[in-house]
Amino acid sequence: MISIILLQAVQYFVRVRVIEKYKNTNYLYKMKYRCTKTVIFALGIVLLLASCEKNKVGDIAVSDIHFSDCKNHTDRMAKADPMWGAPDSVSVRFSNGTAYITHYNLLVNCGFAAAGVMVDINVEGSTITINEHENPNGPQANCLCAIDNSFQINNLSEGSYTLVFENWYPEPYSMTYTF
Repeated sequence: MISIILLQAVQYFVRVRVIEKYKNTNYLYKMKYRCTKTVIFALGIVLLLASCEKNKVGDIAVSDIHFSDCKNHTDRMAKADPMWGAPDSVSVRFSNGTAYITHYNLLVNCGFAAAGVMVDINVEGSTITINEHENPNGPQANCLCAIDNSFQINNLSEGSYTLVFENWYPEPYSMTYTF
């Protein structure tokens, strides 16, 4: 859309301004060529700058997911009960563009071990939403257990990020980290 408008502006300039002053077609051809080349160069710079977006989702990825065995089992959903177990906590460390994250006491279905744990992320600006869950293709048991889940988020540039843990019990947890 912008390129069409700029091209039309160049054509208007060439038709109205230059044709009135110069009738030599060779000069007009060179002028039109120079203007078109300048517009294409300017469009290239605009597109290059527009594509320099920090924290692109395509570049940021999760890897090296490791999880512990169940620490304890329950058929109750009330993890907040002090008799049941420890509350969630998280450890975050950053090195060379990678965030190393361990979520302690993540609550998952007891059948998770057969298919594993998955970590999905959604990046919007400097906010990274983390969704840790058992693989939906695995068996589902009628109980819950707490595990420790470790993973990496790769290709992060230095800066401040807000990490939002969706599966934090009893509600999502967010914290801002500066790497």
